[in-house]
Amino acid sequence: MVNTSKTRTDRKRKAGHVNFQAGEIAFIEDEMEALAAEYGLEVDGDVATHVQQRKQKKKIRRHRVRSSSKSISTVSEHKTSRNLKSSATFVKLLDVRPNENAHDDHEDEHKIVLRRLIAVLPDTCALRACGVPGCSCVNGSRSLGLRQHDNELDKIHTIDVIENAQCLKCQHGVLQHSVVLREDVDPIAAVPSGGQRLLQMLFQLIRLGRIGASIFKSRVWIQSAVERLDIVLVHLKRLYATGGTQNGQTSASELRQERQLLSELQIQLRKAEQALRTASRDGLPILLACICDRMYFQTYYSALVLYGRACGAVPAPEVYLKDLDQFTPDSTLQLEKFLNREMLGSDVPSRLIQSLALPVASSSLPDELARERLRAAQHETDNPLLAIYHSRLRDGVRLFYEEGVGMDGEMDAAVVAPKGSDLATSKKVKGNKKPQKKHYRRERNSGSRTGGDAKEALSSALVEMPSYPLLSEWRNNCRDWCCHLYAYATPTKEALDVMAKYTPIVEVGAGTGYWSSLLLRADVDVVAYDKAPPNAEGAEGNAYHGRVPPFCSVACGGPEVLSQKNMAKHTLFLCYPPPGDAMAVRSVQLFQGDVILHVGEWQGDTGDSRFESELQRRFELEKEITLPNWGNSAYGLTVWRRKSKDIEPIAWRAMSCFHCDKTLKDAAAAGEPLRRCVVCKTNVYCSSTCAQQDAVGHAAEHASRLVFLKDPTSSTAYDRMFESSAFYRELREPNLDNTVMAVKSNWNALVKSETAVQGNEKNTTEESADEDSEEEEEDSHDKTQAAKITTKSAFAFNFGA
Repeated sequence: MVNTSKTRTDRKRKAGHVNFQAGEIAFIEDEMEALAAEYGLEVDGDVATHVQQRKQKKKIRRHRVRSSSKSISTVSEHKTSRNLKSSATFVKLLDVRPNENAHDDHEDEHKIVLRRLIAVLPDTCALRACGVPGCSCVNGSRSLGLRQHDNELDKIHTIDVIENAQCLKCQHGVLQHSVVLREDVDPIAAVPSGGQRLLQMLFQLIRLGRIGASIFKSRVWIQSAVERLDIVLVHLKRLYATGGTQNGQTSASELRQERQLLSELQIQLRKAEQALRTASRDGLPILLACICDRMYFQTYYSALVLYGRACGAVPAPEVYLKDLDQFTPDSTLQLEKFLNREMLGSDVPSRLIQSLALPVASSSLPDELARERLRAAQHETDNPLLAIYHSRLRDGVRLFYEEGVGMDGEMDAAVVAPKGSDLATSKKVKGNKKPQKKHYRRERNSGSRTGGDAKEALSSALVEMPSYPLLSEWRNNCRDWCCHLYAYATPTKEALDVMAKYTPIVEVGAGTGYWSSLLLRADVDVVAYDKAPPNAEGAEGNAYHGRVPPFCSVACGGPEVLSQKNMAKHTLFLCYPPPGDAMAVRSVQLFQGDVILHVGEWQGDTGDSRFESELQRRFELEKEITLPNWGNSAYGLTVWRRKSKDIEPIAWRAMSCFHCDKTLKDAAAAGEPLRRCVVCKTNVYCSSTCAQQDAVGHAAEHASRLVFLKDPTSSTAYDRMFESSAFYRELREPNLDNTVMAVKSNWNALVKSETAVQGNEKNTTEESADEDSEEEEEDSHDKTQAAKITTKSAFAFNFGA
């Protein structure tokens, strides 16, 4: 009888009832579940079950289509899951985070909840009025307990104490009670006027907003954090408007940095208020997480510049993100399921998961597992940037994959319309630039590059990988500040071990010296140089790292140091050389040694075509190491040795067909140039047939970047996609003609030449005021300049905004 009743209910839902169709019922149930979660109310068990089932079906349906796309045929879900189980090796991740939810079963519930609240709320704040409509409770945290759940869905996930806590007076959750200033705190004393106490208070309020928005999803806590932040910022604005602070600080740089921080936080606060009014339910936690993280990084940067790394007012990013992880105990398990479902299989290369450098359990013995956890924890301590990367990976899977965000064709719409966004950027740049005189434009085109070089520079300009707005916001949130505070590429133990074999090492363009500091810690002989070390005195600091204190000693110098006699036996290390800059190619020209270590993209946003051609003209590839990449990057470590008769070059995986291993040279000889995917900027194919045969592995690469595209349904569709520049772009062959570029060892002449060109460009921009009537020449020039401006602005960073 039970089965019959269930069947009738399912039929009734599918057919629709009370004039509602199944899709409309699903929408209503989703809204009910969202409102119940927002106000801490109990939702009907059937509704909760249906919502959870739809989320799982969305992921299963996408996975089933991806697995069957290779043969362009439809297979049953049972058959697909059976094949996956038989062909894939299960990955078991190590969770090196401590369990913060552990407590004694006999301990008083009120004390358990109160201790957890103390760890979350700012020092000067407490719970007060209930935010549920119609509830007049102002009991706050005076009497708290733990809710008893009978719902089976609540037993599936590990629930944090705060999510399970409730007020014993009104029976509503603590997440529905507003966060206000404590009654025993003086309102005036609660708002510091500057210094480390100010930064600490700002951090605590930002942290509260981040936890309430992206983890507990409590609109009441978010609103409370926004209101408290607004009070602090209004007070500071009024204080600075009257001439400064009253706490005895006399440093002009400190006051200037705090004013810049105030301006930035006000901008982000307005964005948060707008997001609360306009963002969708699925997108709101992600958008607010990005806003809160930006506010945190701006606060941390101010603390770093003013007080150094020893300042404890604002914790370092790896500590901040690890602290957030304690409130998501299921995130490691969710990442593990994601890897086993999306990135494992007979058609998925094992290097894909290996490149993530995740701590994987290799034993089932308790003692060995304990030792592996200790080693993994030590690696995270030694390499904080990798620890940040793993935290972001877990966060991305939790916010996007588990919630089904981006699986309804958002990415498909973003990929097929990149030209519109480029056109908008071009118009924006054109409108903001002053018109230039005709003869100045001619000088600029002929003075900077000649002939095809200008066209080549335009084609290789830095272009953002396509993505829909929410994913793009998340990618920038994950990567940008990590690049500026640490390094533009994330090192791994494997990469550092390979580099250690080529000691002694000289790094040019070291930035913060993060990679060099890890090598020094491993007792590798390395010296780092940068033409503008981040700690150098000056108004602007380093263009890419601001005034971030370096991780090791970084001397002032550029490629010219490579011509010194004591550098003849060193290995050259170039980590993410700036795009469109001559630093990389001149380093290769002046380098006297035999081995070059390069970390960056190829035909991407590092170096330029001159550097790539010069490197391949003089050196042979010896080794290639994959590195963990952010969602919008595709870099790796390559080892190059100077050409000689004894050197045997190896196949270059990143520049060969991912299915048939056809090289760039062989493909050009066959009249089938290699084309690289625009979405991931990683997978390369020589034909649509190879792309179709490697569809499963390609989709796994996309999944690692939280990209979920709808698969083509026919071979013809694959052909159209492969030929479309929206999905694939042709790779260029290197120019290996020795007569094209002469080696210049006179660094002063090179610097003077570049300075003269830049000076002409600057004068051109400042003096240009006349309108030009020749539309064709103006449009052509504007496109070139837009590409150059996009390249610089996207790579550099404005720390003083």
